[in-house]
Amino acid sequence: MTQSAATRMADEASKQARAELAAAYCVSKFDRAPDAATQLAALKKTGSWDRADFIDKGGWTKVPGEDKPVDGAADLCAQRLMASQAAKANST
Repeated sequence: MTQSAATRMADEASKQARAELAAAYCVSKFDRAPDAATQLAALKKTGSWDRADFIDKGGWTKVPGEDKPVDGAADLCAQRLMASQAAKANST
């Protein structure tokens, strides 16, 4: 493996790890919101292609100390929120 390929792989892994961490923060922040149930209902009504925008506009991907949302976090957050709700629905 070349050094440039290894550097590229390390950069991608770093970006993915940041997105994963920010998505976990996003889900936690979303779930703790006082209007979480209302927001979740709105998220469910949003088309899958617009869910990341919905999450970004809601401010849930804003991580303290960062000026803008972490790339990829909104998509992961929306996926996790929808998966979590599907799992809850299947367990009842």
